Amino acid sequence: MKARTPVHLDPRRPVDERIADETIAAGDSTAVSVTVTNTGSRPGVEVVQLYVHDEVASTTRGLIELKGFQRVLLQPGESQRVTFTVGPDELGYWSRDLQYVVEAGTFRLLEGTCSDRSLPQDRTAVLTVEPQDP
Repeated sequence: MKARTPVHLDPRRPVDERIADETIAAGDSTAVSVTVTNTGSRPGVEVVQLYVHDEVASTTRGLIELKGFQRVLLQPGESQRVTFTVGPDELGYWSRDLQYVVEAGTFRLLEGTCSDRSLPQDRTAVLTVEPQDP
């Protein structure tokens, strides 16, 4: 098997990012997507990653948390839309009382290719979660 050239999300290119619903209830889901383009001259592989940052959590959480990833193979000049579903599994956490909690608040959704590089802030969607009706 031949090694493939990685396809990079170029921070200088305009980002075609979409979020289906900018506000959801705590138990609902939405979709966030980004278009990845191979701007190189050879076929390439990239792993597009989705990170979530809870803007104001009631407990300490990771600065960013990896919540999804998709591997894409692109031919030169080819583009592909990568879509992630964001819902309770991606937004919640286990509390001290061992209860799974999805808090109301603002979440930043970041797409990138690696968390150890600085994730571009222009590749950020903001999702607001409202309290769920009883």
